[in-house]
Amino acid sequence: MFRDPRRLITDFRDRTVVRGLVTAFALLCSGGAIQAQPDEVTGTLPIEAVTVYVNSASITRSGEVAIPAGTSTLIIDDLPSSLNPALLQLDINNAGVQFSNMQIQESLLSSAGSGRENELREQLQARRDDRQVIVDRIATAESELRLLENLTGGTGSTPSISGDELATLITVMSENSAQARERIRSANIELRTLDQQIAALQFQLDQVASNRPASSQLRISLQSNNAVSTEVSLTYPQGGVSWSWLYEARLDTASRNLRLFRQVAITQGTGENWDDVSLTLSTATPSSNPTTPELQPLFVDNQRRRPVARSRSDSVEEVVVTGSLIGGAGMTFAPATPVDTRYQVDYVIPGRVSLAADRQQQIFPVDRRDIEVDLVSRAVPSRVAQAYLEARFDYSGETPVQNARLQLYRDGALVGSTRVAEMLPGQSVRLAFGVDQRIEVVRFDEQQESGTTGLLRRADVREERIRYEITSRHPEPVQVEVLDQVPVTRNEDISVQIPRQATTADETDVGGQSGLMLWQFELAPQETESIRHYYDIRYPQDSDIYISP
Repeated sequence: MFRDPRRLITDFRDRTVVRGLVTAFALLCSGGAIQAQPDEVTGTLPIEAVTVYVNSASITRSGEVAIPAGTSTLIIDDLPSSLNPALLQLDINNAGVQFSNMQIQESLLSSAGSGRENELREQLQARRDDRQVIVDRIATAESELRLLENLTGGTGSTPSISGDELATLITVMSENSAQARERIRSANIELRTLDQQIAALQFQLDQVASNRPASSQLRISLQSNNAVSTEVSLTYPQGGVSWSWLYEARLDTASRNLRLFRQVAITQGTGENWDDVSLTLSTATPSSNPTTPELQPLFVDNQRRRPVARSRSDSVEEVVVTGSLIGGAGMTFAPATPVDTRYQVDYVIPGRVSLAADRQQQIFPVDRRDIEVDLVSRAVPSRVAQAYLEARFDYSGETPVQNARLQLYRDGALVGSTRVAEMLPGQSVRLAFGVDQRIEVVRFDEQQESGTTGLLRRADVREERIRYEITSRHPEPVQVEVLDQVPVTRNEDISVQIPRQATTADETDVGGQSGLMLWQFELAPQETESIRHYYDIRYPQDSDIYISP
């Protein structure tokens, strides 16, 4: 006898429900528990601190998070895309909370973008369409010109026409040609205007695109014995940011005081705005390859030496004025706090700072120091008949001054820009502040002779006879230096000798450079000092010599 199928389904459902209730009751009676899903906790961690390196940054987010007892999942949203899990640093300020794993999930951004971004994209596309229309108009006008040129310059038989018809034809062709050229000129003017508009719209779009929201979510599995509220911080690296030094040196010649200003310029394009953060600048240079380099053998062989162009690194270069927040000498500002270690220096910018991710350069003052200097006018007359004012001092700061672009001011006037070498504590420093126009430098080429000497071993002699006259037009005594050089031989058959008539140099091999000679003296007002720069080169007869750097 067959039973009703609907009755079979009802009986099966009832028995299943009863078995489920019995099983649950048995678990409760035996002390068992039904496993629940872990709680999800969303942590709001705003950016609190940023450390900027030369070409990267370390971002620290922190905030108070309520963590339940037992197993839970902490979710941190609004993180930048492409986070590297190996470089994440998570800190939970409670020893009773432990985490087992972290997972990064990429959030898909809407392809539509923000309203402002969409508006800019539409405007940019419209301008590009307009540009194509103008390009087509130019092509059409150029085709008309080519057709007219072919008609006027063609060869072969042509139908005979009367004089009136020929005049009319020439007039029509001239008018059409002029109109075509006018259309081309007008179209090119429109193109220039459109290209400027397209460039401006593209620039605005790049700025908006850099501010698009973060697209990663971090999920952290936690285990806590008790429900606690604790501080959680997350640190991760970011690219798209850099900083560089900007220096100003202001020399007061009357008081012989040098005021050195240091600023930093930061460019921020990480995609995250930094709002009200603690900002630190670090001289450390994170590198993917921090290991000591290895050396390979070097081999040397014969080859004719080529002249090498002299470097202009010590000269005052063309002025390149940068932005400055310091202004006049009397302006005050809060200096950055240096944190010095044996191998790097960090500078903590005072207060809280906000920087938008718009790639616009922002400048912050770091420090200012006053230095007593000695003033010396130095001339290198073999290169240029002028003297240059130099300020000299021993750097007594506790932290190094890195090499950077330096703006030079003398008595309030901008005299030039140069790149200053690194200053280390205790190091002697020379800074040039342009031409000293009150020092006259005149060169005289005296009689020079060449001949042959020696009885057993004949040798040729080349004499160099140069005299310099240095005159001061300053109203008070000044210190003057003259720098020149004699060639240095690399061949034992060639010798360089200084005759007795030459003015004895106060220092030779200046700065460890062979052949450099320095004369030092004080000049009273209207006083002239003569320097006889003489030397002889002896070399084997019937051979040639050449002098090169």
